[in-house]
Amino acid sequence: MVFTETHAASAAAADELGKPQGYSAAYHCVRPGGQGRGGVSLFVRAGLADHVQLIGLRQAPGFESVWVRVSRRVLCGRLGGGKDLLIGACYASPHNSAAYTQGEEGGEGFDHELLLAIQQFRQPSDWLMLAGDFNARIHGLDDTVVADE
Repeated sequence: MVFTETHAASAAAADELGKPQGYSAAYHCVRPGGQGRGGVSLFVRAGLADHVQLIGLRQAPGFESVWVRVSRRVLCGRLGGGKDLLIGACYASPHNSAAYTQGEEGGEGFDHELLLAIQQFRQPSDWLMLAGDFNARIHGLDDTVVADE
């Protein structure tokens, strides 16, 4: 289970939020500098915890992510192909936020950071699943829906 915008100032503060009932593992990535904004947490069901490995965390201005690998042994028959599943739990700051703007000025931005994370953590034999809040990444496009009449 993935939660975004945890607003925890530290991983310890995120741990204090607790785990949902039936979940035994929690991994958190918080915004650097203890700002208490953004953030992402990934929770693992108790029965799956032995088959899920924390691969890493990745942070950049306006981007936080937690990466875990689910063993092919538990996936057997579900996805097929005998592959592990790499899950990236991500949070991207809104396009007009100070954190996102800082990322654009100091680097390549969200798209680039996500690609770097995938390249860093994914093995050629992995299935890939991304989950989280990508804040629509539509830039200047209208984000409203006009009703058909």
